[in-house]
Amino acid sequence: MNELDELKAFLIKIIMPSLVALSMKIAIMNKTQKVTLFQVSIAFISGVGSAYLSGGLIMDSFSDNWIPLCVAVVTISGEKIGHWVIYKFNVEEFLSNWIKKHQ
Repeated sequence: MNELDELKAFLIKIIMPSLVALSMKIAIMNKTQKVTLFQVSIAFISGVGSAYLSGGLIMDSFSDNWIPLCVAVVTISGEKIGHWVIYKFNVEEFLSNWIKKHQ
């Protein structure tokens, strides 16, 4: 398998299921509460980032039929952990104050 084939497999097996899972989660979250651009950005960074970091392990450990489901679970879990860290340590308020200070 050459590098281009590996890149295609990674995009199709890891990134695409990750984006689909996050899009569905954000759409559901938007039905119950107002979602800010900051929340969406953090969700994509932490969710897709966790899928990217664990993608190699997932592709090596699971059969092709289970990879999209495992990626979706890792993505949602990573997003939830990122969301918890941001609100536990009040990062959103810190960043907005920092941005106001440096404008």
